[in-house]
Amino acid sequence: MGLTITLPENLAKAIAKNAKQAHMSPTQFALNLLEKAIDSDNESSSLNDVVARIKSLPINPHRMRQLMQWLGIRIG
Repeated sequence: MGLTITLPENLAKAIAKNAKQAHMSPTQFALNLLEKAIDSDNESSSLNDVVARIKSLPINPHRMRQLMQWLGIRIG
């Protein structure tokens, strides 16, 4: 199943920047973030719960580092 998500420009730029630092495509980087978020959630949480949590986060590229640390992604 395919899914298209439109991101605010500042978030898209932050993902692209972090993906480049991680030597991966922005798509793969975003997929890794989502997979980590879903895997770290308990089994009773639905995808809608994860999306709601993501939407509740402030759209601020400077907070990307905190989000990545929360998800357990190492930042080089």
